[in-house]
Amino acid sequence: MEPEQISIFWVFTMTVSEWGYWVQVVSAAVFTYLILSSRGEDREKPWRIAYKLAFLVAVFVAIFFGFSVLMAVYRPFAGVGAWVSYIVGVMLYALLFSRHERYARNVTAAICFSTIILVNEMGSVFGILLERAIPGITDSATKTSALLLLIPAMAFLRRHPLWKYYVSEPASFLGVFANTLSTMTVIVYDIVRINLFGPDETSESMMLMVVVMMTLYLINTVSYQMIFHLSREQTHVLDLQATTQMDKSAASLMAVTENNLNELHKINHDIQNQYAYMRMLLKSGSYEALGKYFDELTGTFSEPLVPFVECGNRVLDLIFNMENAKAQEAGITLDVKAATPHTLPFRELDLCNLYANLIDNAMEACIAEKTPDPIVHVTVNVRGDYLFTQVSNPTTKDKSFLEKGAHTTKENRRLHGKGMEIVRGIVKRYNGRYAARIDDGVYYAEFLLDLTYREEQHE
Repeated sequence: MEPEQISIFWVFTMTVSEWGYWVQVVSAAVFTYLILSSRGEDREKPWRIAYKLAFLVAVFVAIFFGFSVLMAVYRPFAGVGAWVSYIVGVMLYALLFSRHERYARNVTAAICFSTIILVNEMGSVFGILLERAIPGITDSATKTSALLLLIPAMAFLRRHPLWKYYVSEPASFLGVFANTLSTMTVIVYDIVRINLFGPDETSESMMLMVVVMMTLYLINTVSYQMIFHLSREQTHVLDLQATTQMDKSAASLMAVTENNLNELHKINHDIQNQYAYMRMLLKSGSYEALGKYFDELTGTFSEPLVPFVECGNRVLDLIFNMENAKAQEAGITLDVKAATPHTLPFRELDLCNLYANLIDNAMEACIAEKTPDPIVHVTVNVRGDYLFTQVSNPTTKDKSFLEKGAHTTKENRRLHGKGMEIVRGIVKRYNGRYAARIDDGVYYAEFLLDLTYREEQHE
């Protein structure tokens, strides 16, 4: 059929007039909502559910209409509109409404639109085969029945939520690539089938394509499961590393505390003699000597025996005092200025991993560069709905150090380079931002964490 013979609204009207199309669109919207939404907040305001579903349906239909117009002018666009509408609709929804960590969100969104497209195409092709084989059967019923495959996919994805775990950038790339490849296979097949074969395509080739799409459906599921298990194991390793870090820091703090307690015992042993000596000076009227002795004695206690950091939050207090103990042993001054809420919506292990990595990196940089009178500054405060943190240390490096993407000066880069990957992953998990800069010989590491984050809202 020539372009001028095709009404602009012909394909669109013919499609949306079928009840099977609306079943597909609504099913795709519900599937997307269940997989990508943070439903905790929707329980308090149920109207959001209807709003989000209406948004998805409107985007699906609007984009399909746009491609129907293009198909009326450019025949090669035939077979593209429905699939592009699902891809764009799901990605827009993920960007606007999903509060999951970015990499986990990308993989989940990719398998979401890939599954929708594979299931719908299998239903369409299988419906044509049934129409040919059994007179009186329409493909609308077959398309609808094929959507039943969305149910096990939804159950599987709900039982294996990626957002609970740390998803690395390579794992995210692999998941998005695998699902996008499956989707492109379907789109290319549909374009070829409509533009080259049309109704003349053999039943054998169509049956073969059904088998291929079913295989892609299974491959997508397996690849997602692999990413899920790898991410879960990596998260467990990171948690173990955080626990080990806390244990080491606690042991270091105990060692410093023990040394200070020994010093206190010595002072307690001598205190009576010191009091007796001062009484003797007082009785003899040697006030000048008494004053000098008193100044000397009080100077001994001018610095606290056990430097203690208190910022208002129990977990951060523990972390900062652990780091302070390590700084003392290394001969580094740790200057902490922190004012935080009493409770924070972040996991304790994540906070330990985050702050311990950044402060340790700053102290190790001072040691590696042999900085004279090294001091590491830590600033923590609340800025709006975010917890702001800045860790800084003197450095001899210039800005090219950051431009080269260097994150560690240690010999074992493969091992220790994971520290910054961990930091960035945690910051992303809590809807935050991380940045590093070098100004006037000082290295600054800064990040924000969303104080409105609620884990139950990400279920």
